[in-house]
Amino acid sequence: MNIIFVDLDKKKEKEFKTFFERSGYSVVFLTFDELLGINSENIKNGSVVVVCSDNIENALKCFDTSLSFAKNVVLLKDNYTHGWYRIFHKKGVFDFLKFRDGMEEIGETIFNAFREENPFYKNKLLEREKSLLKLVKDVCLTLEFSQLLNLLIDTFLDFIHSENALVFVKNPEIGIKEIKRGKFKNAGFVESILKEVNADINSFEKNRKIENDGLIYLIFPLIWEGVVQGIILLEIESEKFKSDMIFTCENFLKEIEPALVNSLSVEQTKKLTTIDDLTTCFNRRFFDEYIEIVFKKSKENGKKFSLIFMDLDNLKDVNTKYGHLVGSQILKSVAEKTIDAVRGIDKVCRFGGDEFCIILPDTDSRGAKRVAERIKENIVKNEYFLKDYPDIKVTASFGIATYPDHGDDVESLIRVADNAMYMVKMTTKNAIYVPEIDNGG
Repeated sequence: MNIIFVDLDKKKEKEFKTFFERSGYSVVFLTFDELLGINSENIKNGSVVVVCSDNIENALKCFDTSLSFAKNVVLLKDNYTHGWYRIFHKKGVFDFLKFRDGMEEIGETIFNAFREENPFYKNKLLEREKSLLKLVKDVCLTLEFSQLLNLLIDTFLDFIHSENALVFVKNPEIGIKEIKRGKFKNAGFVESILKEVNADINSFEKNRKIENDGLIYLIFPLIWEGVVQGIILLEIESEKFKSDMIFTCENFLKEIEPALVNSLSVEQTKKLTTIDDLTTCFNRRFFDEYIEIVFKKSKENGKKFSLIFMDLDNLKDVNTKYGHLVGSQILKSVAEKTIDAVRGIDKVCRFGGDEFCIILPDTDSRGAKRVAERIKENIVKNEYFLKDYPDIKVTASFGIATYPDHGDDVESLIRVADNAMYMVKMTTKNAIYVPEIDNGG
């Protein structure tokens, strides 16, 4: 991008030279006399002209000679008056700014003037966008929400030629999703932004450009159905930043928004069909699908995974004595305490009635037993539902099975874990049982 900078008052050349060099623009600094020697047609069809002057007579003379055919002109001055604006607007000036508007806003205006008067650049940019949009539109019909977010963040990184970015989504139905790429150079600053987003996501309804310690952070809101539901945050080294990056990312995000909305709707519907209404744990349908996924991955990677079957002791007696509302309250509280005791990758499922199953990827029998002990302790210590009914004592029986120690297929593992839990329930209750491994001897 070429810029012709004419400082008629000889005040700002040094300041602007530093800014333009840092921004990567190609700039020619001219005096008024030098400007007179340039063919006006070359100015019209090529560069952006930045005229810097507080002297209206000098500026008018400049426009009435060399710039009489130019439309891609940005005029800068210290003192704003409507008289200046009316005079130069009639002469076709692209924009009219004050120095105190700030260098970043001035630079953005200059870029917009260049884009407006450079068809080759504009067409090249649009062609690039169309090819990417076609790619996205072709695939998003079959993509899940997480896959689409991954594609989105990779595309943005391609736009800005960077490696560090994240997408953060906070939705009441699907919860919080966060995807990161690369390693942020100022991780503490990024973390502070995420805390701010998490605390008040609606305050990020507009694009932000933040400079911090030699880095530039671009933040674009993800707005669906008029509500801010996430952000994309990009980290760029200051010297690599170009104004057209914002323009490209904005346009791309506008085009892909319908696909994101559709994908989010599918994700919300999917979650509703896999969540147990009473306990908010995953339901049996999810269990059947997820255990097959974990089994396949464990088999391919040669890793172990475990199942914990858990059944509440004497819940039927509680329902008979105190009613099903109290029983339901106990189920909800136990589910909450169970979820608190496991990792994010572990899935707590309501298997049916008062029976739960926890799927533990990358976990052997010892690890599974430690998890069961935490759950058991949480249930015994829980007093939420005991305040009004102090004579209720809630405990649970646990059975554990591990792949491939206790079985080499899903059906065998479920049977072993269920039988182990049943043995505890029929004997001591409030205990954990891990069957011995049959080594075939």
